[in-house]
Amino acid sequence: MIKDPNVPWPDGSFPYDVLAPAGVNPHTSHADMKDASFELMQAGLMSPEGQNAHRQLRSLDTRLLADLLFFPVDLREALREALRQTERELAEPGEPAQVARSLAVTEELVGPLEDELDGVPLPPPENPQVEWDFAGPEALGLPGLAEQLARFDDGTTPYPTAPEPKKGPR
Repeated sequence: MIKDPNVPWPDGSFPYDVLAPAGVNPHTSHADMKDASFELMQAGLMSPEGQNAHRQLRSLDTRLLADLLFFPVDLREALREALRQTERELAEPGEPAQVARSLAVTEELVGPLEDELDGVPLPPPENPQVEWDFAGPEALGLPGLAEQLARFDDGTTPYPTAPEPKKGPR
C-alpha cells in the first residue's frame, strides 16, 4: 500500500509513519492496535509523538481516515502491465492512436468556427512561387572550389573542370 504524499495529516506527523518501527501498518488488526502499548514501549516509541500516534490509531474514526490515504498497489503487477503495454506499443509501427486522434480535424472542432466566421470573406491562399537562384561556387566568389574538393577515386570530378590558370613569369 502506498500513502498519498500530497495530503498533510492534521495532527502533526502521520501516525503510521511514527509507529512503523514497531511494525504498525494498515494491515495491523484493530485489536492488535489497541494492545500495542507494550510493543511500542519496547521499540522506544512511547514519546509524546508516539503516544499521540497510538491514540489516533486506536480511535476507529481516525484510523479509517488514516487508512483512506493509502492506495492498494500491486507493484509487480503494475510493472508487468506497463511492460506489456510498452511491448505492444513498440510492436505496432506508426504513431500511437492518441496522437492520431488529437491531430484529427473533426466537425466538432471546426463547426463552431464556421458560425463565428460566417460572412467574413476568406480568399483562397496564394501559392507562393519560390525561385531558387544558385549558380554554383562561382556565385559565391569561389571558382573551382567544388572541383578542388570533390574528386572520385580515379581523379575525375563530378563537375566540368575549369581551365587551368595560365602560369606566367612572376
